[in-house]
Amino acid sequence: MHRRREFAGAPLSFEWTVPYHHGFFHLGVHNLPNPSADIFSRLSAYTRKSGSTTLTDLLEELNRYADTLLVWNHPLWDLAGVGPGEHVRLLRHFWIEHGDRIHAVELNGYRSWRENQGVCELAQQLEIPSSLVAIVMAARPMPS
Repeated sequence: MHRRREFAGAPLSFEWTVPYHHGFFHLGVHNLPNPSADIFSRLSAYTRKSGSTTLTDLLEELNRYADTLLVWNHPLWDLAGVGPGEHVRLLRHFWIEHGDRIHAVELNGYRSWRENQGVCELAQQLEIPSSLVAIVMAARPMPS
């Protein structure tokens, strides 16, 4: 999209896979200004575990963009398959280390009601203000 001149200044939004110890999480990065290819390549390198930049440094850099929003997408979804107990342990440590750089926690319309209730309970346990729990309803394509 950014190859076309009329979209050259459009901000970027994407889901970033963030390795964390032996698991990983998804962060929604929204409204990243363009051009931001340099930061995007460092985020990709971090995901591939081939970069030298730390997660803290990357999150701090993303926070320097005043209009960029970082959302912890579907935090209770154990994407790495480490098991529920270990996943919750990892996410608690992730929040302790990086929660001050995350702007919202997602309630996802495609995830189960039970999981979203768990996210609300987790937010209370981690003392995440309710104003940081975002409802994200993904748009489903209209039938033709």
